[in-house]
Amino acid sequence: MHTGKQTLLLVDDKPTNLSVLAEYLAHKNFRVLTAESGERALTILPHAKPDIILLDIMMPGLDGFETCQQIKNNPAYAHIPIIFLSALNDRNEKVKGFALGAVDYITKPLHQEEVLARIQTHLTISKLRLELEKKVKQLDQNLHEREALIEDLNAYAKTVAHDLKNPVNVICGMADTLLESLPGLEPEIISRRTKSISKASWKLRSIIEELLVFATVSRTDITRGTIEMHPIVLQALARLTNLIQEKSAKITIQETFPSAYGNPQWIEEVWFNYLQNALKYAGSETHIEVGGKIDEYNNRILYWVHDNGESMTEDIAKNIFTQQHKPKADNDEDNHGLGLSIVKRIIHKLNGSVWAESSPNKGSTFYFSLNRTS
Repeated sequence: MHTGKQTLLLVDDKPTNLSVLAEYLAHKNFRVLTAESGERALTILPHAKPDIILLDIMMPGLDGFETCQQIKNNPAYAHIPIIFLSALNDRNEKVKGFALGAVDYITKPLHQEEVLARIQTHLTISKLRLELEKKVKQLDQNLHEREALIEDLNAYAKTVAHDLKNPVNVICGMADTLLESLPGLEPEIISRRTKSISKASWKLRSIIEELLVFATVSRTDITRGTIEMHPIVLQALARLTNLIQEKSAKITIQETFPSAYGNPQWIEEVWFNYLQNALKYAGSETHIEVGGKIDEYNNRILYWVHDNGESMTEDIAKNIFTQQHKPKADNDEDNHGLGLSIVKRIIHKLNGSVWAESSPNKGSTFYFSLNRTS
C-alpha cells in the first residue's frame, strides 16, 4: 500500500548492502523497495512506480547498464532518475552510465549521508523538470488554442462586416422610404416593408449576440453551473422566428430535457447554430426534432437536433465542424453564422463533444454532449 511517501527502488545483488541502506533510507521517510537483480527490478517496476532508482552496476545476469537501458527505452519509465552504484571508480564506466541516461554515479563504499543528499537533490531536480514540462505543455496548448481562435476570428471577420451592412442597408432604406411616402402608401406595402425592417433588425441582433459570445470563448472566468435546458432551447428558437415562418417548419421538442453543467449563454448559441443549420438545410417540408437524454454508460448528457434534409457524405459529416467545411444553402444571404467550428470550441471548453451523423433519405443529426455535474 502506498503511504504517500516518495518511493525509492534499490537494486543490488548483495543482500547486506540492500538491508543496511534500505533501513537507513526508510528512517529518512522514504518508501523503500528492493530488488536483488536487474530482471527482478524490471518485473516489479510497473507495480512499484518509484520516484527514483538506485542501481548497482556489477550484477550477474542483467547488469546495471542493461537494466538502465531497458528502463530508459520504455516511455512509461524513462522519466525516472537513475543513480548508479559501483565499487569501480572508472571514468569510462561513468561516461557510459551518463550516456545511458543516468543522472548520477556514486562510488562504493557508500556513505549514507552522501547517498541521501544525492537522492534529495535529484528528486528536487526531477520534480522541477516535470513541473516545467507540464507548464511548457500547457503553454503549447494555450498557444495552439489562441492560434486557432485567431484563425477562426480572421475567417469570421471577413464575412461579418459585409453581413452587417446588408441588414443595416435594408433598415435604413425601408425606413427612409416609409418616412418619405408614408401618407400615400397602401397598408399592404407598409406591412411588407415593416416586416423587412423587422427581419433585418433580428438579423442584426443575431450577429451582435454571436459576436459577444465569440469574444468570450477564449476566456476562463466564465460562470458555469447547472443548466435547465428546455427554456434555453425555446430562447434559441425565438431568435429564429422569421426563418421558422419562412420555412413553415414543424419543430418537435421534447417536453423535458435532462439538466447539464455549462454556461447558459454559450449553450444557447450552440442550440441557435444547430437549429439555424437544420432550418437552412432541411427538406422542402421542413421537420426538425430536438431532444436530449442521459447517457448512463458515459455518465454524460446527450443532446441532438435532427433534420429531414439531404444526407451528408461521411467525409463532410466528419469534417463539418472545421472552418474549412462550411456548407452554404441556396440563396443564403445570411451565412455569417457563428460557425460550427466555434460551436465545437464552445463545447470543448465545457469538456464536451460534438459530432454529426447522416443517413441516405433520413436526414442529418447533430449531437453535443455535456457533463452531468462539475
